[in-house]
Amino acid sequence: MVPTHNIEELKKIYPFVEKNVVMGMGKSGKFYSADLDGLESYILTKSGTVLIVDGDREIMVPSYPKLEAPEIVRDIPVLNEKFIAEYKVDGYNVRLFYLKSLNNFVALQRGGFICAQTTAILRESYSKQFMNFFLKYPNTVLCMEVVGKKSLNATNYEFNEKNWGFGNIGYFIFDVFDISENDKLGKWYDNDFLNELKKMDLSVIPQVGIYNDGNLLVEKMAEIDPHFDGVVLKSLNQRDREHIYKLRWEYFVNKFQNKIKIKDKGGEKSEKGEQIILSHFFQGYSQPELGLNEGISVEELKNFEEYIDELDVVVKTDKANIKNKVGEITDYLMKILVSKGNFDEDMQNKLLKGIKNRLGGFVGRGMSKEDRENKEK
Repeated sequence: MVPTHNIEELKKIYPFVEKNVVMGMGKSGKFYSADLDGLESYILTKSGTVLIVDGDREIMVPSYPKLEAPEIVRDIPVLNEKFIAEYKVDGYNVRLFYLKSLNNFVALQRGGFICAQTTAILRESYSKQFMNFFLKYPNTVLCMEVVGKKSLNATNYEFNEKNWGFGNIGYFIFDVFDISENDKLGKWYDNDFLNELKKMDLSVIPQVGIYNDGNLLVEKMAEIDPHFDGVVLKSLNQRDREHIYKLRWEYFVNKFQNKIKIKDKGGEKSEKGEQIILSHFFQGYSQPELGLNEGISVEELKNFEEYIDELDVVVKTDKANIKNKVGEITDYLMKILVSKGNFDEDMQNKLLKGIKNRLGGFVGRGMSKEDRENKEK
């Protein structure tokens, strides 16, 4: 597709603008999709607002507001109005929207990257349900947390499968808004609309309850399974999305230490900092609490995707050189990570191991069944 936008012109309005990239596709990859490959798209802001050319129209998909920590006094959150408290699921943030030029839906990660893997697995597993929704509400964005063994965040997949029936892939919708004609959030749909989605066979985030008393909320949080990340608070009486609050277990110094220390084994919860850092890094956004000041950029991600294409060729045609190629990609990613964060030596070693594990996954997917069987012998 010939680009219809001049980036220099866009920069006059959006100084950060970058040509977007499709993450995780690869020309020969498992998730390659010709319709995604042809999209013209731009990331306009660091928070992930995206402009996409959809046939004869342009659509703006605003970023989801950043979740804030409320004021907490002596382990009790200060609540000055009624809030809806929702379970905070440990997955990854996705905005799902419909493109009429494709007659299909597309998934954006939090940082704004088009995600080929998430798009493909959601189309494969839930196409009927989502298309029924989008044909009725074509100008809306579904904000959701994606989970499951085949998702980008496989943490707690056994817990999610046991409790929700989500094995390989699942999701929880937590908000819905209209696509806007500018970079502002369009109309927010209220809690009643979210509940109506259940009648359309869509999965909606479960609610803890409605609270304006911090003591009562904390008492209820004590009963919540630690596989969740805590709760999210949204104003009940108004659709104010300038301030959405999160209450993670870590915010409570004395009350919830037992919920923080569960390890990722046998489907139990993971709180490994390096996993969170890498997940957020590859989605293109920061995690300041853990030392990550910013995520991977569009250009850096594009280079990484090219590296993965090269690795795929090496795996298929030059197996003796796999180690060298993995080392080259590892060095590239670690250089970026170190430049974008403040990590001690111990965390750098953990991040290095995490990157190698991820690349090992790419190598495994590129091998033939015979190659994998020979490797296991």
